[in-house]
Amino acid sequence: MSEITSRILKSLDILVRKDIQQENLKDTIQKYIDDQRKGFSFAELTILQYQMLVQKEA
Repeated sequence: MSEITSRILKSLDILVRKDIQQENLKDTIQKYIDDQRKGFSFAELTILQYQMLVQKEA
């Protein structure tokens, strides 16, 4: 992970902790940030793409 990406994610962590009051939203955003840290495996990307395509057809 690049230094800039690391700094952005750290800043997002701080913003979420300080400024988001709604717990469900805070948890959802934090999960997204955590996923960005670890990246996606090929299998995860394939499943996400499939889910997006299925939703578009519905």
